[in-house]
Amino acid sequence: MSENEKPYMTEKRMHIPAEWLTSEGEPVKGLSVAQHKRLELITQMTQDRDPVEYKRIFLFVMAWVFLFALLHSAIHLSITSLLIVIVSLVYFLFVRKRLVSELTGLQQITDDFDLYLWEAYNLKEMRQSAVKLAVFLLFPLSFVFAGQLIFSAESSVTQIWFYILSYAINMAIWLFFFQEDTEYMDRLHSDLNALKYL
Repeated sequence: MSENEKPYMTEKRMHIPAEWLTSEGEPVKGLSVAQHKRLELITQMTQDRDPVEYKRIFLFVMAWVFLFALLHSAIHLSITSLLIVIVSLVYFLFVRKRLVSELTGLQQITDDFDLYLWEAYNLKEMRQSAVKLAVFLLFPLSFVFAGQLIFSAESSVTQIWFYILSYAINMAIWLFFFQEDTEYMDRLHSDLNALKYL
């Protein structure tokens, strides 16, 4: 895959209108309030690390799910776990394709700065939603498979308890590690909406 096609490289390629900055990269004097706000937003998007962090989380979760589902399917000859193997693979490929497509569209926007900001926001939201869906739906299933492999737990009641426990753990992890990102995205959305009034 070429450099321009990397699905998680996004905001680092954001372009800022050359006339807004000095040769040292500082804002030029005389920018309007609206221009300062747009510069602030694009700088925020450039400096955050969510493209790298969410890529790692997504790859880890999908690899974890795929591995335990595949092991469970091979050892227990389970149709359910085999189905999860297929679903996780399809989901991974689907997300990757969507991110590449969105990134390509973002890089083609050259004449509408507000549209560029909104598309960059949508790309961030898509990345976060992809990870959230994987964490909340697929990750708990991997704990069920892991529990059956480690403890040889076959009863449906035990499986349900494994799922409930893993879901609770995932919820705590999400709230602890990702709540701040969710609040940041809400603030960013409000700031982008406010641009039309500047």
